[in-house]
Amino acid sequence: MSRETELAAYQRELEAYARSEGLSRTAARGYAQLAAWNAAYGEPAPAIVSGRRSQQTKRELQAEWDRVGSRGPNRLRVRPADDSAHDTGDGFDVARTRSLSWWVAWAPLAGLRAGAGFGDDIHFDTRVQR
Repeated sequence: MSRETELAAYQRELEAYARSEGLSRTAARGYAQLAAWNAAYGEPAPAIVSGRRSQQTKRELQAEWDRVGSRGPNRLRVRPADDSAHDTGDGFDVARTRSLSWWVAWAPLAGLRAGAGFGDDIHFDTRVQR
């Protein structure tokens, strides 16, 4: 199997993983693209630590933030938005890795917006600024 074929198969696996975490097709494709580029540099794909969230989960995270800010058990960087891209599966958070800064730089090329611009360095979503 050629390197391109292997990479395409890997990207399909990554997209399926992202979809299993509740991501929309567009967000899953963006995640898979970033992870495939990561792999081209020998880095593993960061795990999705938060994909689609229920309204109940969002309310619980907002209440945690309101009580203790970033000192809570979930170590939130920002208060979950009332109109979050996580609500529809169009947003996701990844585990912190040494390649996170690459993801922030590459996000627009994959059709994603990086949350680093608003203080949430592990967040990515499909709400691209036009």
